[in-house]
Amino acid sequence: MKAGKILLDRNTYRILRIGLGILFVISGTIKVFDLNSFSGTIRAFAVLPSELSMPAAVLVSLAEIGFGAGLVFDIRGSLSGIFGLILVFILILGHAWY
Repeated sequence: MKAGKILLDRNTYRILRIGLGILFVISGTIKVFDLNSFSGTIRAFAVLPSELSMPAAVLVSLAEIGFGAGLVFDIRGSLSGIFGLILVFILILGHAWY
Protein backbone atom coordinates (compact mmCIF):
# COMPACT_ATOMS: atom_id res chain seq x y z
CA MET A 1 0.00 0.00 0.00
CA LYS A 2 1.36 3.43 -0.91
CA ALA A 3 1.98 6.05 1.80
CA GLY A 4 -0.62 8.40 0.30
CA LYS A 5 -3.29 5.72 0.44
CA ILE A 6 -2.53 4.99 4.11
CA LEU A 7 -2.86 8.67 5.03
CA LEU A 8 -6.18 8.95 3.19
CA ASP A 9 -7.60 5.74 4.60
CA ARG A 10 -10.83 6.21 6.59
CA ASN A 11 -9.70 3.97 9.45
CA THR A 12 -6.39 5.82 9.79
CA TYR A 13 -8.31 9.09 9.93
CA ARG A 14 -10.59 7.73 12.67
CA ILE A 15 -7.69 6.42 14.75
CA LEU A 16 -5.77 9.70 14.52
CA ARG A 17 -8.89 11.81 15.19
CA ILE A 18 -9.97 9.78 18.21
CA GLY A 19 -6.40 9.59 19.56
CA LEU A 20 -5.91 13.35 19.30
CA GLY A 21 -9.34 13.94 20.85
CA ILE A 22 -8.59 11.68 23.81
CA LEU A 23 -5.23 13.41 24.27
CA PHE A 24 -6.92 16.82 24.51
CA VAL A 25 -9.68 15.55 26.83
CA ILE A 26 -7.10 14.07 29.20
CA SER A 27 -4.94 17.20 29.05
CA GLY A 28 -7.89 19.48 29.78
CA THR A 29 -9.11 17.26 32.60
CA ILE A 30 -5.70 17.30 34.28
CA LYS A 31 -5.66 21.10 34.07
CA VAL A 32 -9.20 21.36 35.51
CA PHE A 33 -8.18 19.36 38.56
CA ASP A 34 -5.17 21.66 39.19
CA LEU A 35 -6.41 25.10 38.14
CA ASN A 36 -4.21 26.96 40.63
CA SER A 37 -1.05 25.52 39.11
CA PHE A 38 -2.23 26.13 35.54
CA SER A 39 -3.25 29.68 36.47
CA GLY A 40 0.23 30.22 37.91
CA THR A 41 1.75 29.01 34.66
CA ILE A 42 -0.38 31.46 32.68
CA ARG A 43 0.61 34.23 35.10
CA ALA A 44 4.30 33.35 34.62
CA PHE A 45 4.09 33.97 30.87
CA ALA A 46 2.86 37.54 31.65
CA VAL A 47 0.61 37.82 28.60
CA LEU A 48 -2.50 38.64 30.67
CA PRO A 49 -3.10 40.73 33.78
CA SER A 50 -2.83 38.62 36.96
CA GLU A 51 -6.55 38.85 37.70
CA LEU A 52 -7.39 37.25 34.35
CA SER A 53 -5.14 34.22 34.77
CA MET A 54 -7.74 32.09 36.62
CA PRO A 55 -10.59 32.77 34.14
CA ALA A 56 -8.17 32.05 31.28
CA ALA A 57 -7.13 28.79 32.93
CA VAL A 58 -10.75 27.71 33.25
CA LEU A 59 -11.57 28.76 29.67
CA VAL A 60 -8.57 27.00 28.12
CA SER A 61 -9.15 23.82 30.14
CA LEU A 62 -12.83 23.62 29.22
CA ALA A 63 -12.04 24.42 25.57
CA GLU A 64 -9.55 21.55 25.47
CA ILE A 65 -12.12 19.16 26.91
CA GLY A 66 -14.88 20.41 24.60
CA PHE A 67 -12.86 20.38 21.39
CA GLY A 68 -11.28 17.04 22.31
CA ALA A 69 -14.71 15.49 22.86
CA GLY A 70 -15.82 17.05 19.60
CA LEU A 71 -12.98 15.29 17.80
CA VAL A 72 -13.83 11.96 19.41
CA PHE A 73 -17.46 12.28 18.26
CA ASP A 74 -16.52 13.86 14.90
CA ILE A 75 -18.36 17.14 15.49
CA ARG A 76 -17.77 19.68 12.75
CA GLY A 77 -15.49 22.56 13.75
CA SER A 78 -13.67 20.69 16.50
CA LEU A 79 -10.46 20.33 14.53
CA SER A 80 -10.51 24.07 13.82
CA GLY A 81 -10.87 24.72 17.55
CA ILE A 82 -7.90 22.46 18.30
CA PHE A 83 -5.92 24.28 15.62
CA GLY A 84 -6.84 27.60 17.27
CA LEU A 85 -5.70 26.39 20.68
CA ILE A 86 -2.39 25.20 19.24
CA LEU A 87 -1.92 28.50 17.38
CA VAL A 88 -2.51 30.52 20.56
CA PHE A 89 -0.05 28.28 22.40
CA ILE A 90 2.60 28.86 19.71
CA LEU A 91 2.03 32.63 19.78
CA ILE A 92 2.37 32.71 23.59
CA LEU A 93 5.58 30.69 23.40
CA GLY A 94 6.89 33.07 20.77
CA HIS A 95 6.01 36.04 22.97
CA ALA A 96 7.75 34.46 25.97
CA TRP A 97 10.82 33.62 23.91
CA TYR A 98 11.11 37.16 22.55
